Amino acid sequence: FELKKHQIIPTYYSIKTNVNAQNSVHPRSWVIEASNDNSNWDIIDEQNDCSYLNGSYFSHSFPIKNTKQTEYKFIRMKLTGPNWSNTNNLYISKFEIFGTLI
Repeated sequence: FELKKHQIIPTYYSIKTNVNAQNSVHPRSWVIEASNDNSNWDIIDEQNDCSYLNGSYFSHSFPIKNTKQTEYKFIRMKLTGPNWSNTNNLYISKFEIFGTLI
């Protein structure tokens, strides 16, 4: 995601899964990364074997430990391992980022 005219100091993000059943294509392990130049990325959260999203239309909010209060222009999510169906596909229905808009 690119914030065209703004930056954000992120504090939380939320993910909502899609319609697929438990142990399907829902995210299991990932990182959330942030950048100001779309080249150099900081990991602002990491989840491993996270079961909060293993089901149909499950939603969960995750805190970001941004102790430096850094402002960012770009936010991305990358899988770091297979999903719950043991494939490398990322399927979600919603991603929201919360924080202070600059």
